[in-house]
Amino acid sequence: MNSQSNPPETFETKRLLVRALTPEDDILINEAVQASHSELCQFMTWCHPAYGLKDATAWIQQAISKWQTAEHFTFAIIEKLSGKLIGSVGLNIIDKPDTANLGYWIHSAYCGRGYASEAATGLFKYSEKFLSFKKLEVVMSTRNPASRQVAINVKAKFEGLTSHRLVSTDENHDAFVYALYPEPPK
Repeated sequence: MNSQSNPPETFETKRLLVRALTPEDDILINEAVQASHSELCQFMTWCHPAYGLKDATAWIQQAISKWQTAEHFTFAIIEKLSGKLIGSVGLNIIDKPDTANLGYWIHSAYCGRGYASEAATGLFKYSEKFLSFKKLEVVMSTRNPASRQVAINVKAKFEGLTSHRLVSTDENHDAFVYALYPEPPK
């Protein structure tokens, strides 16, 4: 991936400020995960029954480190109106250097309001402008209809169903795979 050497650490959408994580976000991330624990643990391997502040701190430190090496671009999602951290959205490099996975999660109290779709759309536009990925995959468990709806909302192309693609805390899940492709330069 050829990316701008220092892509911006923030972008905005109509209702959201989306910014790189900072060490000071650890308490807010932990609180959001704790409030959304039962939903997140079903689909996010990093979410486990004993998830706590140390996990949030380690995750943020890893995100900051991997940003510096252009392996991950992980953002906090902040609702502009309330100023609250309501989730995270990010890109991480997968199989090939020109392909990334677009992932997201939203605090349970803020689900169903289109925030994940808005943040994912904003990140796709950010990626087109500042990074040079040729493909962004959006992969979700077949048991996660809300995440699938986000992929549909952002107009990702359905690419297929894969068996046992995702690992959760208790078993492997079949997954839907969607993809976003940047517009070719004009």
